[in-house]
Order: sequence, then structure tokens, then C-alpha cells
Amino acid sequence: MEDTTYIKSELTGKNVGILFILLGIAGMLVPSFFAWDMMQWGFGTITLSFFVAIMGLVTFLIYYRRYKNLESLFSSGEMLAHWHYSTDKYQEQAKKTFEENKSTYKGIYKTILFFFITFTALFLVFGFSSTDTESMLAFSLMMGGVLSIITVAALISPGIHYRKALKAEPEVIIGKTSMLFLGQLHTWGSTLFQMENVEVDKAKKHITFTLKYLTKIGWYTYETYTVNVPIPTDELEKAEKVVKILLNA
Repeated sequence: MEDTTYIKSELTGKNVGILFILLGIAGMLVPSFFAWDMMQWGFGTITLSFFVAIMGLVTFLIYYRRYKNLESLFSSGEMLAHWHYSTDKYQEQAKKTFEENKSTYKGIYKTILFFFITFTALFLVFGFSSTDTESMLAFSLMMGGVLSIITVAALISPGIHYRKALKAEPEVIIGKTSMLFLGQLHTWGSTLFQMENVEVDKAKKHITFTLKYLTKIGWYTYETYTVNVPIPTDELEKAEKVVKILLNA
């Protein structure tokens, strides 16, 4: 079984990453091609373009990994459970997840903001002379524009995911290294994304996935989040088997 809508979504993310890589490389070549003065526009353009290329590379690697995980998830050997829900129960869970996502995205944004401001400040201090105020201003405006885009994305992402969840099929597909729930793909089993724990909560009748993702490359600091997957009626035994397989994987 394969849902081309989800596959296309991950392919789009991968292609966006490639586009940013190409734009970044092109931007780094522009100053040399047009013989720009490095102390005015050249250095700032190369720096910004390098930053764009790195973002593109990270985006490409993440979405390529997600694409492969999603492709495997729909294969019979990878799929552990495929449950359907009533529309009311599904929408209720989507609302709860929306509130949780707002907190998660706020944490991710704070991490990105820290590194963005730090690296920008370092380039402003060491990359320009004290008298080159024009280039410093241009560079600051460019980086401010990029930060504005990141800020807007962080603010609207939870709402986008919520609307996507309401439009998605009321189902969950659980695999050995990924899970599709509320229209979102959750992955684990890699350096960037891992599973900390998974357990069956019999009282609340759901499987609790405790997942984590790497937020500071080099410091190996992980941020954790939970995903609560409701267990359908008469599926408790299967849920326990799924958890056992995941814990022994």
C-alpha cells in the first residue's frame, strides 16, 4: 500500500532542499563572476549564500531520510499496525496535538534563534572593518530578512499541521522506524531522530511514544516530545505486541 499524497509531500521537501543548495552555490559564485568588491558586497553575499546552501543540505538530508522511511512504512514487512478511528475521536486528538506542537515549535525556534544570532554577530564583529558601515548594514538587513522568514514559519507551522491533520485520513500506521499519525510522519532510528521509550497506557488506552530529535549539532543535545496514539477497541493485545517489537528492535 502506498499513499502518493504523503510521498509527494516528502519529495517536495527534498526538492526544496536541492533548490536552496543550488541557490547557495550560485550566490557564492556571483561576487567572483561579477568582480564585486569583497569588502563591500562580496563577503556578505558569500556568507549569506553559504548559510542558504547549508540550510538546503540539512533540509535535503532530513526529507530524503523521511522519504525513505515513508516508502518503507507502506511496505508489508515494515508495517506493524494500521488502525482507523472515528472522525470525532480523531479530531479531538488533533486538537490536543496542536496545543502540544505550539510548545514544541517554540523550543525549536529558540534553538535556531540562538545559533542564528550568534553566527551573525560573529560575522559582524570579525568579518567587517569598523569603518565599513555600509556593508555591515546590508549584511544585517539580509540576515534580518532570513530571520523574519524563520520566525513566520515557526509561528504558522503548528496551525498548518493542525489543518493538515483535520484533512488527513483518520488513521495511524505504525512501522519499525516510523509512524504516520495525524497527517504527520514521525521517525526514529537515526542520529537526528530517536525513540527514547514506547509504552502502552492501559488506563488512558493509548500507546505513548517518547521521541527525541537533535537540536544542537556538536553538543548532542536532544529535545523530547510525546505522541499519544489511541488504541482502538479490542486492539489492546495487538498494541502490546507492537510495543514489544519496537522495544526489542
